[in-house]
Amino acid sequence: NPYATVVVGHVDIYEGFPYLESRWFQVVSDPEWNRLLYGEIGQGLEAFDGSGETFGNLASPRGMSTDGDSRVFVADTGNDRVLAFAVVSEFEQMRLEPLFAVENLSSPYDVAFSDGGTPLQPEDDLLYVANSGRNEVVSYRIVDRQAVLSDRIGELGSADGSFAGPMAITVGRREGAHTPDIYVSDSHNRRVVHLRGAQGSLQWNRRRPEE
Repeated sequence: NPYATVVVGHVDIYEGFPYLESRWFQVVSDPEWNRLLYGEIGQGLEAFDGSGETFGNLASPRGMSTDGDSRVFVADTGNDRVLAFAVVSEFEQMRLEPLFAVENLSSPYDVAFSDGGTPLQPEDDLLYVANSGRNEVVSYRIVDRQAVLSDRIGELGSADGSFAGPMAITVGRREGAHTPDIYVSDSHNRRVVHLRGAQGSLQWNRRRPEE
């Protein structure tokens, strides 16, 4: 029962022909078996369950996001945390290298990375979390290989500013960069919520359908 997947692209540079070679790696969350599957697309897969690693065992990993280059973010739902990995590759081989963990969450179901509208400037990168157990969305600034709490919005309810089971989250994109738009699947309220983010702050914009 795979839950989510992301694709990361890397380019190898050689001194001779073919000079450049691109490779695409896929990571899939498998919550039923408490693991991530990963590998080059079209080739074999390996499994990562955290056993013996820095983060320890995974527990029901679900939603995922990536910066498309070298980082993957995983909602480790059963452990009430979000994990950040570096994707390290050499030719067709890759591995997941633990970077940092975002703790003190409650059943986070999904994550969304934002480049802050500037893909080549990592200092304004943001991470948004659908923190389902607390019916809220939380934003973090990614600074020096760690996530720093920036803002949060939401409580249990159906009015503006409230959620009931936010289960999925994504960020708008235009012309190769992310926009300030954040879209949240508010599952039990049967609606999609449109938030706006500015330098990590979160503002309620609208919901669809309107009541």
